[in-house]
Amino acid sequence: MTTGKKKMTMKTVAKKKTVTKKTVTKKVVAKKASGAKTGAEHRKEGDKHFQGTHQDLARAFACYSAAMKMGDDAATQNISYMLEQYEAFRDPVERERILVAMAAKGRPWAKRDLERLASSRDREGLRPTRIAMGDAAKIHELCARFDLVAIEARLRAVARPSVLLLSGTAKGKPRSRVTKMGGAPDVAADFEWPVRGGRRLTFLAQVNLEDIKTVVESAAMPKKGLLSFFHATPWDVSTERDGWAVIFTPDTSNLTPAKAPRAARGSKATQSTVLAASRELTLPFMRTEDARGLGLDEEGWKRYAALYYEHQGSYCLSPPEGGGVHRFGGHPDAIQGDMTRRIEYGRRGKDVDVPDAEIDRAAKEWRLLLQVSSDENLGLGFGDNGRMFFWIRATDLAQRAFEKVVVEVQSH
Repeated sequence: MTTGKKKMTMKTVAKKKTVTKKTVTKKVVAKKASGAKTGAEHRKEGDKHFQGTHQDLARAFACYSAAMKMGDDAATQNISYMLEQYEAFRDPVERERILVAMAAKGRPWAKRDLERLASSRDREGLRPTRIAMGDAAKIHELCARFDLVAIEARLRAVARPSVLLLSGTAKGKPRSRVTKMGGAPDVAADFEWPVRGGRRLTFLAQVNLEDIKTVVESAAMPKKGLLSFFHATPWDVSTERDGWAVIFTPDTSNLTPAKAPRAARGSKATQSTVLAASRELTLPFMRTEDARGLGLDEEGWKRYAALYYEHQGSYCLSPPEGGGVHRFGGHPDAIQGDMTRRIEYGRRGKDVDVPDAEIDRAAKEWRLLLQVSSDENLGLGFGDNGRMFFWIRATDLAQRAFEKVVVEVQSH
């Protein structure tokens, strides 16, 4: 029976395959020529902005959004993460919509996040119990919840206690030598107001170390004395290299409130506010040397990020409305990443993007002394809802060389 169709020989098949290959090649070439990117390429570009030394969250979000529209699953997961964790992009309604859609497509990560979202809705009821838990119990529960039991011992080793400083307007005149923010510092008779670049600095805070030791005992920190912190206002490029001072007063028996010189006045933070001290466990922020030492893979990093923010949200005290997270010691509540490497490479005039093992080891010597956050209630602001961090090397702390303190400021 004749069908009228040509018999397809091996030669014809080979020819057809060649034509198809040429057609595909031409399409790829045309696509590259037009400058169009694939979803994976958009995602990889987003990763560079998100993970780089000079983090650019806005550009990372834009790249991930473009990749998500092209059906890139990993980019969609990244968008979900940013919608939850970053204030500038936070949108719980949109995040839940994405999770429901991706769970319907059978994505395990979306199903898991939906389950966590449902369980977290009882967070406020559980917070008092979780806050009261011991350090080891907190870490054990968190590691179990986020399937990170394998790193529990390592996380316990790098976790650090800190003193959370909660602000509240003092009633009446604060007593002398109290841990406080704003107002006038309590000073000795030989006190000289610190000056930088011809400008007198603004008093920021003072910490009574006897108050601190009753909350967190530290072998490295002096058992008594007063630490007074000053900074330049406004904080800008001209002051970010040396616009600060930390003064240690060992003897607090005969202190009087200083009168701020005219050039140091004008700061909004003039109301003296007593700081209440509370012990709090801190965990290393992602993209720090301590966190990298946990030895996590890509999936492990995502789970640790979720663990980190869950710890802050469910196991730690929250500042009062309009207030900020201020702390003495421990790990910082970083915004942009690892500060210790930037400090150590910067003081040696080296490029932080060119790793040096000896400098990396030296960077681990830096310890957080004080963290002060933007605080509407105190009239404090550092960039876009940023924070100021006072750092000191362990060896300088042991020698009480507080004049060697270094400051970093991070903002969103």
